[in-house]
Amino acid sequence: MFALPNFFAIWLLSSILSLTTAQYTQKWHSFSKTCTNITLTDNWFLNATCLPLDPSQHVPINYIPLDLNLCITMNETGQLDWDLYGKASNYCNNCTLALNPGCVDLTCTCGADWGFPSHNTTINLDEGIGNYDGQVVCRTTGPIDPPVTRL
Repeated sequence: MFALPNFFAIWLLSSILSLTTAQYTQKWHSFSKTCTNITLTDNWFLNATCLPLDPSQHVPINYIPLDLNLCITMNETGQLDWDLYGKASNYCNNCTLALNPGCVDLTCTCGADWGFPSHNTTINLDEGIGNYDGQVVCRTTGPIDPPVTRL
């Protein structure tokens, strides 16, 4: 007697979750595929002109730089890595961008003050930076948080 309502409730819940997941996935995208004019200023501020993934959204084009210190750190092996509020500028400097087909690489000199020999390390920004409705954001913050930017 209760099997049918329980089955229906489970089916309905799983359908809603799958739609929510699909909507979440569509809002995120590798930012280099949907943004132009990608540059780096002051070692850590990522600039990009991005449009919303949904053309019906009338969001102004994003010109607010993203502070990569909010997304990236140097890990225990001396490599750039993803971490919320990572403060990579405490460990690295002389950062540059390389705009490659399918990815944007950030390369920095890291480790000199932290027990590592000074060395270059690279991270693919498309793995941790997304275009969320026209706003460049750290994926570590997730879409439920407001975009993390510097004014």
